[in-house]
Amino acid sequence: ISRLSSEDQERLLTTLAPRDVADIVENLPEGQAADLIELLSPQEAATIVEELASDQQADLLGQMEHTSAEAILAQMDPGEAAEARTLREYKPSSAGGLMITEFVSFTEGISVQEVLHRLRLHGAEYAEYDIQYLYVVDAHGCPMGVLRTRDLLLAPASKGIAELMVRPVRTVTLSTSLQDLAHQFEESSFYGLPVVNERDVLVGVVN
Repeated sequence: ISRLSSEDQERLLTTLAPRDVADIVENLPEGQAADLIELLSPQEAATIVEELASDQQADLLGQMEHTSAEAILAQMDPGEAAEARTLREYKPSSAGGLMITEFVSFTEGISVQEVLHRLRLHGAEYAEYDIQYLYVVDAHGCPMGVLRTRDLLLAPASKGIAELMVRPVRTVTLSTSLQDLAHQFEESSFYGLPVVNERDVLVGVVN
């Protein structure tokens, strides 16, 4: 796509579906991806940015001029736009700057059957997530345990997820550095680390 003229690039982007353009953008260097998206109108760009994972949205918008990024954010879903603005505030080399905010969590008092029902009910949405684990949280959203999909699928339907979850939970904070994250991953048997805010509420995951 880099060999095409700007006019041909724009024509291609407006011909393809937003999800297909997002797939292309995900595989480009951030600077090149930003230049490509800026060829489009803010409204067209917003439909593509909304197809990206939260961390990719923040990285892409962070490569743009402030006015261009804000014009796109103004056309996005308000909730997604607010989340993207928040993620852009974190240092790129911190857990806050690296995390994704698409994760799946459930409160401790429900059964395996209820979890499976909710997963099927929201299957179309969750299919877009990069899910490594499910998280068990308390009533305030603070992580209590990690639920492995294998354990969930093999457990009796009536069993409570609190009995299946792995605890204690190894968490990191929004300001945890890249060096500390690497050390945490070396010591952990999990492929993802939950990120908590100042109130210990689960806000994202670093994979």
